[in-house]
Amino acid sequence: MSLKFTESMKVLVLWGLALFMSMNLAAQNYGVEVDSTKQTSEKQEPKKEKYSGKRTFIGGGFGLGFSQNSGFINVSPILGYNFSKNLQAAMKFTYWYNWGRAYDAKGGVHKYDGNIYAYSIFSRYVIFKGLFAHIEPEYMNLPRYEWSRDWSSSTGWTLEERRVDAFNFYVGGGFYQGFSGNSGGFVMLLYNLNETENSFYSNPYIQIGFTAGF
Repeated sequence: MSLKFTESMKVLVLWGLALFMSMNLAAQNYGVEVDSTKQTSEKQEPKKEKYSGKRTFIGGGFGLGFSQNSGFINVSPILGYNFSKNLQAAMKFTYWYNWGRAYDAKGGVHKYDGNIYAYSIFSRYVIFKGLFAHIEPEYMNLPRYEWSRDWSSSTGWTLEERRVDAFNFYVGGGFYQGFSGNSGGFVMLLYNLNETENSFYSNPYIQIGFTAGF
């Protein structure tokens, strides 16, 4: 299985990588110390305070939903790094298991279930007191179900599954609320700049999760 990128998708990937690299370079310049061994007659700039919090953090989200004809469960672990008190980046893996029932043209019931996988890298920048901006390119592989004629079945219809790839590019923002220690929770409102018929979420959508430093 291979992912086929359109020209617009390539542009979005390059945009996300360029932004991530520029933020990384900016973070490397944070808290640079002045060499105390150098003696100059000029007045030295005050030293910038180094980031003293936890550098590495883990987190994620968990979801569970039911309706009359369908349901889902999902988990999304996160592993990230704090470049400074305002800038962080992380990798995320998301897994869904969903199931349901569909009805054909003659009212026949067809059960289905499937697995969805998604991989992403995101960056966040804290703007003011827990309010942050968020950017996240994501690759997703998911099932799509289509009706086809099958005269061997009782109703003459069957439900077939095919796997499709989707590339999503989320931008948005959210709010982080710290708990005890280095743990906290967040809520985000995101918008997919590359929404297609294969996108799992419709615009916009809300995401909730938690993090803990270590």
